[in-house]
Amino acid sequence: MDFSEVMRALSAQGNLELVSSPDFATKVDRAAWRLSLEKPIYKARKRPCSVQLPNPPFLSTAPMHVLHEVGVATSFFDDPVFADAARLWAQLRYCATLIPENGRMALSAEAAGSVVHHHKVAQSEYLGIGLALVVTRHLLGMKYPGLVFRVVDADVALRSGLPGVGDVRLVEGIQTRPDYFMVGYPRNGGPVKIVVLECKGNHGVESQAVRQLAKACVQVRSIEIEGQQNLTSYMVASRLQQAGITVYVIDPPGDDEVWSGTADELERELNEGLGELPEPFTSQRREPGRPAEQPSEVDDEGEPSLFDDLVAAEPETEDPFEPPLPEEARVIKIPRASRKWFSQTLARCAAASALLFAGASRAASAYRPPPSRTAEQRLPDIGEQQRDEVPDTAERYELDGGLRVTGTRSELPLPNGGRFVVYRGLESGLYAQLRDQRLGSYLRSAPEVGARWRNAFHAEEDARDAISIGADGTVLAMSLEPG
Repeated sequence: MDFSEVMRALSAQGNLELVSSPDFATKVDRAAWRLSLEKPIYKARKRPCSVQLPNPPFLSTAPMHVLHEVGVATSFFDDPVFADAARLWAQLRYCATLIPENGRMALSAEAAGSVVHHHKVAQSEYLGIGLALVVTRHLLGMKYPGLVFRVVDADVALRSGLPGVGDVRLVEGIQTRPDYFMVGYPRNGGPVKIVVLECKGNHGVESQAVRQLAKACVQVRSIEIEGQQNLTSYMVASRLQQAGITVYVIDPPGDDEVWSGTADELERELNEGLGELPEPFTSQRREPGRPAEQPSEVDDEGEPSLFDDLVAAEPETEDPFEPPLPEEARVIKIPRASRKWFSQTLARCAAASALLFAGASRAASAYRPPPSRTAEQRLPDIGEQQRDEVPDTAERYELDGGLRVTGTRSELPLPNGGRFVVYRGLESGLYAQLRDQRLGSYLRSAPEVGARWRNAFHAEEDARDAISIGADGTVLAMSLEPG
């Protein structure tokens, strides 16, 4: 595949097949139950349910949108000096992996056939994030038509409320927290919604997605807001195949409101900045509940099982005495008094990610939540000195249709003397609002700006650039320039 073919494929639409049903949710629950017989941490899982899908169960998207979503989602606070180059390389590396084929979005032949195993793991993880965000954003739009959702890295958001929570801890291969929060801010006042999201990806059969989602059932249950014992969560696993990509989605039920206010109150609170944390978050060992029932059998449709080696014989009932869960089965609790503070922190994290995506490191630093403090110590802020020394690389560019973007421009020389050019940035008016710390104004106006430009580019069939514009005002554009 040469770069002209890559450019054509980047903006071409293809359908993702979506799967969610009570039978599939039961498959996941049964897999988690079997795993719990050997690994007690699975007893701390959330029971999965199916979600409402569009009818027919397909979602049309383009590779540019997938790359755009994952590019913003992986803009972290604690990146090293070369983070900007690393993010660009990741997007260049995967720009030829997805291609519309016979109406479906599929894995390209190059991506499927010439990648060794350990690189496939990285590929499925990276694309799994982007595909999960595309799908979840669409499903949340169906459920909450008046809200616009931002994606926030869970570790980054929680670090400021709980000392030590930013350190990634693994438990027998299970990361004990989910990947992201999806946070919905109303444009005209009302409740701020929060949804927990865990993203998976694989190149195998359906049973691999089942096993991945069984692990996710533990991860999404590791965060609670006081008074809301069961947060709404989405667990998404993408199966990457040349024949077409299938995305499995489960588990929507739960409480989802983190704070509420009028439009004026929301804007005023966000523009005023973040105050002191009212009450620290806590990390508590989860208490065992009632013994979990063995899930009912479901038809595995003839696929080979990955779980037969876990148990030689399944008991008819579980031991009525439930032993303590392992120390690693912990839950992060957000106090009721800190709910508004947490919603403000989430908004600031989303703003910082958008600015970091645009290369505006210094502007993003104003939105970093303060590190958590205890009576004895201040949690170290890793990389703080390095970040302060990194200048903003954001400049102003004009793209097709007069779209003005503040961000970065990167060039890749091609063998024919031409250049493959990548722009990453923010619509310039929205960048100015964030630079001037008008966060409330930005959250209110970003969806309208994004919708206006998305509609304009849909009407431009002969556009020179492949362009993706997010509801947060971030822009990803790629183009070929002659030598």
